[in-house]
Amino acid sequence: MTCHQESPVTDNSTTVQQDWALAHTGRHPGHRGFKLTAETYWRTVPADGNPYAEIPPPANGEQH
Repeated sequence: MTCHQESPVTDNSTTVQQDWALAHTGRHPGHRGFKLTAETYWRTVPADGNPYAEIPPPANGEQH
């Protein structure tokens, strides 16, 4: 992959990226491969009896 152009970032929507890829390929017919980059966020909850279970979760997305 040699093209470093990127589609806009969106949240839970693929339409913007699909439109961008189709338009980009239309302008550059040799560009047929695309790299998908995704972020996934996980949350854990301590089991009952775990001493960390007593610590309240952070408010408003703050991190401990």
